[in-house]
Amino acid sequence: MKEFLKNNYIKLMLIFIIIFSFAMNIILSFSIIPIRSTYDDFQHFYDMYRWYEKKELPVTSTRFELSDTYEDEFITPRVPGGAYYIFYILCYKFGNENLYAAKIINYFFSLFIISLFLFWLYKRLGLFVCSFMSLLILLNGYLVKAMTNFWNPNISLIFSFIFFILLYEYIYI
Repeated sequence: MKEFLKNNYIKLMLIFIIIFSFAMNIILSFSIIPIRSTYDDFQHFYDMYRWYEKKELPVTSTRFELSDTYEDEFITPRVPGGAYYIFYILCYKFGNENLYAAKIINYFFSLFIISLFLFWLYKRLGLFVCSFMSLLILLNGYLVKAMTNFWNPNISLIFSFIFFILLYEYIYI
């Protein structure tokens, strides 16, 4: 065992850094989820819940600006597309109509995509780069914030990790 530790000390430290990054991200995220909300969150939840009650697929997306929910509902400009609300509704449905559970499902979905990205980094560039990037990615304040809440740019940010893999593989081949 001593010989193994002596020969693989650096590898064990790099693996510890990756595990530490994941553990700190989980601790930070679960301490943020219950207290994280803005005025936009209530607006987006209201919009999502309207689509959910109608049992229809959303055709419009989030509003450009926070508006009075009842008076400006139909005249406030919106970002085109409804993929944000479809994702929000799916998480809400899988969370048994509980917003806290939906945020946890969204968090683990985001963590899964980032884990795929880090695994790809490990396979492509090695353990050292993967451990360094896990610190930069998983302990990045904006990314922790993006993983713990529903907001249109956050979903785009999370899916950009998959896009980066596909783009690199396309260019590399």
